[in-house]
Amino acid sequence: MNKLKGDEQSNNNVIVRQVWAYNLENEFLLIRGILHEFHFISMDTEFPGVIYESKEDSTVPYHLRRRDPLNDYNYLKANVDNLKLIQLGLTLSDSEGNLPDFGTKNKYIWEFNFSDFDIENDPHNQDSTDMLSHGGIDFKRNFYYGVNSLRFSELMIRSGLVFNNSVIWVTFHGAYDFGYLMKILMRRNLPNTLERFLFHLKVIFRNIYDLKHVVHHCKDLYGGLNKIANTLDVNRVVGKSHQAGSDSLLTLHVFMKMKVIFIFQDMSEIVNNGVQTLEANADDAQQAAHKEQRKRMKVIFRFQDMSEIVNNGVQTLEANADDAQQAAHKEQRKRMKKVCF
Repeated sequence: MNKLKGDEQSNNNVIVRQVWAYNLENEFLLIRGILHEFHFISMDTEFPGVIYESKEDSTVPYHLRRRDPLNDYNYLKANVDNLKLIQLGLTLSDSEGNLPDFGTKNKYIWEFNFSDFDIENDPHNQDSTDMLSHGGIDFKRNFYYGVNSLRFSELMIRSGLVFNNSVIWVTFHGAYDFGYLMKILMRRNLPNTLERFLFHLKVIFRNIYDLKHVVHHCKDLYGGLNKIANTLDVNRVVGKSHQAGSDSLLTLHVFMKMKVIFIFQDMSEIVNNGVQTLEANADDAQQAAHKEQRKRMKVIFRFQDMSEIVNNGVQTLEANADDAQQAAHKEQRKRMKKVCF
């Protein structure tokens, strides 16, 4: 099969490599060949919206709503189990954010187009699919020429992208992204419990940073991916919003900018100087500085909380647990609420 018209999008020397059934194996060969050097994987997915959602007060900002992670997971599972993935964007980079060039003057990222979703017959949220169509996704083209998820899972499992301690995954609000990939890779519906979901997340993806769990404690950062990118003066290099390849690259660039501004600088300061004790007679300026330092410390340790939860899971509480074990389990579940949803 010849290359389809419009298979590549490019701008500023960044080319989105469009992946279809006919070139799936060749693209995975390219990825396998560079993974040892470009082991940061930024991901975004496009799917047909949600058809099950909890009732919430939309007037309350998302980050101020009281969340129940178990309830949120049940809705995630219901949606992922009953819907199908449409598109997956992957951006591979090294630790400095450099993209692969394969010896050319261009840089490359990937956009996988799946054939599973049939807009004529499969359940979907009409508003969401209208938005994706407006963003450039051709559902009929995907259906006829796209990647079969079964074949994708076989190649991805062998690619080194998963089950690999050296790979670092970066997402923005990535619970659904990982949910769809887990469903495809395991070839079954998502686990029945959040604890089992986290267990499989650890086994499959190992190292994860979800920027959604950091921005709530970063000064002047709030909103969705585009809003935060604008605040950080990070520009979209190629494509547009709601295209998985473009969004995965923007997520990487936001991560690299945040890493420098909010994480490494703050961690260095706290490691070198510690958190200063607030004196009883501290003036307003000292109180404000102390409050800001503690807020930045939360950012650092929220990253650590996420890593620990993903790597170790939530431990089961035994029936004969003593007071100390019960307290530790309660604290772990509190941190799980911060990390997961």
